[in-house]
Amino acid sequence: MRAVTPNGARTSPRRERERVPILIPLTAAALLAALWLLSAYNGWAVSAFCTDRGLGSDCSQHIANAVGPSTAIAILAAGFAVAAGLAPWVIRPESPGRGLRIWLLALSVAAWLLALLILFAVGETTGA
Repeated sequence: MRAVTPNGARTSPRRERERVPILIPLTAAALLAALWLLSAYNGWAVSAFCTDRGLGSDCSQHIANAVGPSTAIAILAAGFAVAAGLAPWVIRPESPGRGLRIWLLALSVAAWLLALLILFAVGETTGA
């Protein structure tokens, strides 16, 4: 179906892009950050991977060694989230980079997932 403009020219209707509500990736990033913090620094990873296996302090040390590289990725994830929070004040509304905020949050979610993957992958290899 073609639309007719006031000057008689025929044009195709433009599709409207559905926008992802900012609350969805923001909530995902916050929940993944909480999961990572509790796993890395509240002992969830140690209790998940070391307690039932009876592996002792060597297992705890192995998990603690995984927290370092995982922390580097988590800092990157937090940086992406902060940049997404600051984006509305830095980018003008008429700028072509309006979708940057959602991409920054998506990068934050991906980085949190990678940080958790590192932590849990090392935990799974404990005692193997």
